[in-house]
Amino acid sequence: MLPNGVKAKIRSLRSLLRRLILLAGLSRVILITVGFGTFCLLVDWTFHLSPAWRLALGLGCVVGLATAVYWFLVRPMLVSMPDDQLALLFERRFPELSDLLVSAVQLAPAREQASGGLVAAVISAAESASAHIEAGQVPRLKKLNRMAAGAAVAAAAVVAWSLACPASARIFAARYVDPFGPAEWPRKTRLIIEVAGSKAPHVSVAKGDQVAVKVTALNARGSAMWTPPRAVWLDYQTDSGEKDCRPMRGTEGDAYLAYFNDVLDGLVVSAWADGARTDNVRIDVVELPRVEDAWLSFEYPEYTGMPPDGPTRSSTEIRAITGTRLRVQIKASRKLKPQGARIVVDPTGPVVMRPTVGNTAADCTHEAEIVLAKGMKRLRIELVDTAGHKNKHPKTFQMRVREDKPPELKITKPGGPTRCTPYAVVPLQVRPNDDLALRRAWLRYSPGPKQEPRQTPLGPIEEKAKEADIAYRWDMSEMGVKVGQTISYRAEAEDFRDVFPDGSDRTRQVGKSKEYFVSIVPSAELASELDRRLFALRDKVKKARTRQEADQRKVNELLRKMSEGQPMTNDDRAMAAGAENVQRELARFVDRVAAEIGTVRQRMQDNRIGSFADRRRLGDVRDTLESIAKSDMHRSAGFIKNARKNLDSRNGRDNLQTAAGIQKTILARLDRVLAEMSHNEDIGNLVRAARELLMKQRKVKDNTAAFAKRPGTFGASPNELKPSDHAALNLLVRRQNSARDDMRNLEQEILNVFERLTERDPKRAELVRKAQVQASRDQIRLMMEEASTRLAVNRIGLAA
Repeated sequence: MLPNGVKAKIRSLRSLLRRLILLAGLSRVILITVGFGTFCLLVDWTFHLSPAWRLALGLGCVVGLATAVYWFLVRPMLVSMPDDQLALLFERRFPELSDLLVSAVQLAPAREQASGGLVAAVISAAESASAHIEAGQVPRLKKLNRMAAGAAVAAAAVVAWSLACPASARIFAARYVDPFGPAEWPRKTRLIIEVAGSKAPHVSVAKGDQVAVKVTALNARGSAMWTPPRAVWLDYQTDSGEKDCRPMRGTEGDAYLAYFNDVLDGLVVSAWADGARTDNVRIDVVELPRVEDAWLSFEYPEYTGMPPDGPTRSSTEIRAITGTRLRVQIKASRKLKPQGARIVVDPTGPVVMRPTVGNTAADCTHEAEIVLAKGMKRLRIELVDTAGHKNKHPKTFQMRVREDKPPELKITKPGGPTRCTPYAVVPLQVRPNDDLALRRAWLRYSPGPKQEPRQTPLGPIEEKAKEADIAYRWDMSEMGVKVGQTISYRAEAEDFRDVFPDGSDRTRQVGKSKEYFVSIVPSAELASELDRRLFALRDKVKKARTRQEADQRKVNELLRKMSEGQPMTNDDRAMAAGAENVQRELARFVDRVAAEIGTVRQRMQDNRIGSFADRRRLGDVRDTLESIAKSDMHRSAGFIKNARKNLDSRNGRDNLQTAAGIQKTILARLDRVLAEMSHNEDIGNLVRAARELLMKQRKVKDNTAAFAKRPGTFGASPNELKPSDHAALNLLVRRQNSARDDMRNLEQEILNVFERLTERDPKRAELVRKAQVQASRDQIRLMMEEASTRLAVNRIGLAA
């Protein structure tokens, strides 16, 4: 027999395990019960189940709950728990028993059959080893505790919900205890219907119009559990007996919409959802008056010279100028009230239409006249028939009433401030335009700020022309202007407008251009400016020649490779493409240079600067450059392009040879152009050298005067000067000697230029000779040498 202590431990463990099994089963049953109840509540609350569905769902939950009770409560409690299995649980929990407890339990009944002493020793050892263990230490309760806690929380949540929402709990219980009973969830909905924007039970709409039906769902009982209906249905029945039902489209704000298009018959409508239904609304269809046809006639102001226009069938827009008399004629679809037709003009107001006189349909045809004014934006025609019905959609015209604007003028040439000589001719290009017609144009100018403005006509303008392009040559010599004077001018023009709003003091409409200025400068100053521009243009021609020469070398290199039989590579093809692009770029560049040279030549001619031969020479240069740009370079680029297509063939080589020949001609022509443009280079170089020498001598003079102001320098010998003053004096001497040498070089250059110009330009050579004679007569170089000598001995007063 087992000792009582061991038996007590096994019985205690069996009892504990049955209690734990019961607790676990109850926890599972509670969780399953709460889950089924929550599921039934949510489904019924969301979908508002019918009685049959609630009955089926309740029975399913009862069957599931019964199964859970059997599976988790009844069945585990019926399981037997032998002593040896319980002893095995002790062994698993306390490995230090070393199977003594299991052995004692199994050997105790067979004590008489086995060695009594051995069994007694085993039992004694088991009793001694298990003395310190308790049955409560065997089970691991962590998972069971979580399950029990979950069941307690679920049960507490159910109790809390029942206490917080007792009405909902009662309704839920009633709906499932008695599925066919009257219990309902508090989600009653109220529906409000609007037809054609009205909540009235009787609505009239125009025949053929679209009718909108709007239904708004409201929470009738203010329940927090209320939700808008998932669908709202619209029932309708026409006067002809047709019945039907259609779903309404849900929108924002718990609203639902449906439309009836082209309503031709009366009908009754109502809506329903969630057991709620609206009242019936009667829709009567009436035929509203409408404008069947309309005609517009325009009588334009007399000064425009435009003939009357119309009557024509109307469009949707009215375009005319202010002062136009507009006549509107309409034909209504039915008889109207007296003064039942009117024109409403935004923003001026309504104008009553009168019946048309002498028309067989005078009761349906009306007309009215209005004078179009600035600011009118829209015109609509409103009708009222004898039954008092108004046209729902008045015929509307958008109005574009514009005012006759003054002419606009632009002086495109010169288009900015101008400098000219007192006897120049300034070419003007004036471009006036008007929205209707130009009458005349003139130039208004003022020779000075204190002089009265004058004006001169700008030539004839074609009759009723809307725009013109007037070229006018303005002769400055006729005004007797002087150097330093500035003349302001602008172009003006007027149109034919002679009608203005009341209160205006205008009798004509004049447009003005921007104001420009002409500055009168000496001929020498303008000639020097044009010379500098020509020198800059010559440098551009030189750059073009350098690029042309480099491009020719590329073509010659390709020809060399082809003559030697070398295969053409991708680099060679890229070289040919680059040569072609250079030719086209040079053509555009040279063409721009030619245009600038033409501008300089025209300014020389307009300002009477230079000789006829100079202007003719510049004209030849311009023509040559234009020919090079527009003919030779384009032809060269074309042959290079043809050669590029088949560089390895004989045809490619022939094209390259032709291009090389053209490029050689281009270089020769550019050389001639540079020779022609260098005609004035010698004299220009002399002028620049003389100007630089003058500036250098002035600087030496200023430095000498500054040196004389130093204390202790005036009248002292060079040896008596301070080291710093002595160094400054030596610097003055070197600068004066440099100016003297430059003067000597300038005299020699004057002689060289005289010799070069003697044959090709005797007149200019004579001018150079006179300059050389004047320089010798003034003894400028000798005075520079004398000043240098006196500076060397510190005779500053005499040197200055």
